[in-house]
Amino acid sequence: MKSATALFAFVILLCSPFIAAQQQTPEQAAYAIAMSALQDAGKLHIGMTRANVERLFHVEGGIQAASSVRYLYPKCSAIHLDVTYSVKLDAEGRDLSSPDDKILSVSRPYLDYDHVD
Repeated sequence: MKSATALFAFVILLCSPFIAAQQQTPEQAAYAIAMSALQDAGKLHIGMTRANVERLFHVEGGIQAASSVRYLYPKCSAIHLDVTYSVKLDAEGRDLSSPDDKILSVSRPYLDYDHVD
């Protein structure tokens, strides 16, 4: 129970800029953000495109492969999502990123610190 309370406090702290703009208690606003992230992630399915994902989530900073991308939720950067894509390779065998790349898998949203290289 303590870890759940600490996790909830963590979300409230990292999402405080969005929470401050709302006319809700911090707990209500944090819950609304979490539910919004779950609903947006639930809209993503295998076979959809990279463009579909990037309308709802932002690519996290740092070096990433085109085939496996870590995203963050724009309303709270502590909420993340991992997506794997089917990508084309260039003549040298490197991944080429395209808005038309198809989703192969989508993780559930999870909490983590931002990763920046």
